[in-house]
Amino acid sequence: MSSARKHRASTETHTLPRFIGKGLRRVDVRGAWRPETMQALRFFLNYRLITSDPVQVNGTKIRAKEFLRAHLLQATNNGHGQDAGDWAFLLYVEVKGMRAGREASRIYRTSHPSMSDWGQQATAKMTGIPVSIGAQLLSHGEGQGRGVMAPEAAFDPTRFIAELARRGIRVEERVEEQGIVDRRPADVLSHGFVATPDLISNGGKEGQSRA
Repeated sequence: MSSARKHRASTETHTLPRFIGKGLRRVDVRGAWRPETMQALRFFLNYRLITSDPVQVNGTKIRAKEFLRAHLLQATNNGHGQDAGDWAFLLYVEVKGMRAGREASRIYRTSHPSMSDWGQQATAKMTGIPVSIGAQLLSHGEGQGRGVMAPEAAFDPTRFIAELARRGIRVEERVEEQGIVDRRPADVLSHGFVATPDLISNGGKEGQSRA
């Protein structure tokens, strides 16, 4: 594969070429929120409210972003700006390149439990659960290599995806090669791999709350 796109603000632009390589030519990382949030951010950017430029408020000079932060916190404390929409944290990974001399692509999408189970903690859980899995794998001696490494180099992906699935985080893979399409959960690609029960003894919802 020669290029990859990962729609999330993170460090993969540096780590993927270093730890995976294999002819990787380009890595794009992008992040987005709901339309109303993106519209508000555009407004803040246009009026330079998310910069360190000084603004004068009641005779006092403060940085623009500090003024904006204080205003938003005050509005929240006064009961304004409550978010009534759905909360979700989704990842979309697209890999494009050549395989066996033919153009090919693989697309990965994540899904997680609904708000009825996770409430408004989707971002916290989608961040904290993988970190917890990594720490537990390390404690069981299942890390690969030594030193400071990116997750894609430190753990077996099949093992890691299986542990995500045990906590309700699913990864779906879509493979396309010259018109051939194969779509299935990535955690079933492990050829019979089953996560061992001793990593998280309770599993299920209890495993989600502990992770």
